[in-house]
Amino acid sequence: MSVGYDSPSQFSREYRRMFGTPPSKDTQLRTPPAELLTALP
Repeated sequence: MSVGYDSPSQFSREYRRMFGTPPSKDTQLRTPPAELLTALP
């Protein structure tokens, strides 16, 4: 997927600058724990 950045590290730097946290950490905060996912029908 193309997002307009030359490299993933450039995107990560800009994301951290804008949102104050790296994208990987932000994703961890927004992903529900696995036990919640397996409890769903």
